[in-house]
Amino acid sequence: MSGIIWAILSAISFGIFQTINRKAGIHVNVYYHTFFLMTISTFFMVLSTIIIEDIKHLVLLLTWQGIFYFAIAGMIHFVVGWTLLTVSQKQIGASRTSALVGTAPLFATLIGYLMFNEILSFITLVGIISIVVGVYLITKNKD
Repeated sequence: MSGIIWAILSAISFGIFQTINRKAGIHVNVYYHTFFLMTISTFFMVLSTIIIEDIKHLVLLLTWQGIFYFAIAGMIHFVVGWTLLTVSQKQIGASRTSALVGTAPLFATLIGYLMFNEILSFITLVGIISIVVGVYLITKNKD
């Protein structure tokens, strides 16, 4: 299956997640909500890894530097990102939150350039600018 199809399936999954996540967290403290979400996700990820992958190969591939980077990425994405996502969903709803999360390519482009000196093509930059303009238009109309 092509990377494009995987990305589209990921986007569909994330859209479904946004809606269900908001419904699940309506009457729950944001921090408890994130804790339960991460606990349940961890359980299913460990279970699926045990079923699908050979764990001894995973252990052989890990380095201390890799573990460090995974830990930092996990804290930023799951602890900070999911907590702030839940706060946003409670305040402005799942659809607006999802639209604002759509600005991720802008930040990824800036960080990618600063950390890895990645330079994107002109057409890709036009696409990212279009996303940011679209997010602005969606959030400008608050009705």
